[in-house]
Amino acid sequence: MKIGLVIDCFDPKRGGAERVAWQHAQGLIKRGYEVHVIAGRIAPVAEQLPVVPHAIGMPATRVRRAKVAEQVLRALRLDMVHDYGLGWYGDVLRPSVSTRGPPECD
Repeated sequence: MKIGLVIDCFDPKRGGAERVAWQHAQGLIKRGYEVHVIAGRIAPVAEQLPVVPHAIGMPATRVRRAKVAEQVLRALRLDMVHDYGLGWYGDVLRPSVSTRGPPECD
């Protein structure tokens, strides 16, 4: 089964939703799932996990980021999508983003 995790920044060092998404990816991988990460930015530390990264960049507005994420997700045809608040195209939507603007991700 192919599962997508969608988040602004995939980096366990950022805290909150980012740490939860990282732990979620680890758990899914341990259970044998193919995990795709669709994120505005993906931290270099993500190379430690056998995820399939899809960095979409950080378009200027949240609406544009959501549209780009949707385009990528539709093309991937994943079995399940868990969105942590970047967009609106998913099976599980868990809004957990800040309204302070785009996050920085090292």
